[in-house]
Parts: sequence; structure tokens; C-alpha cells
Amino acid sequence: MLLWRNPRIHGSDRVKRWAACDEHEPVLREFLTARGFPCETQRLT
Repeated sequence: MLLWRNPRIHGSDRVKRWAACDEHEPVLREFLTARGFPCETQRLT
């Protein structure tokens, strides 16, 4: 699960979640960080 936000629109209290498998997580992370969106990865259990 990628936790991310758009800091130009939302404050630090507004976090969006994007589910991703291990194969696609790096691609999605690159997509988000290239746009300046802070994100972190959280494992689903």
C-alpha cells in the first residue's frame, strides 16, 4: 500500500492510499515521487 498526498492541494492530515502488488509498487512510487508527492510504503498483512 502506498500512502501519499499532493502537498499543493492537501495538508499533512490528508493521506491517500494506493494498493499495489510487489511488482507494481516501484513503478507507482516513481510516478508519485516524480511529481513531488511524498509517499511511503506500508505492507498489508
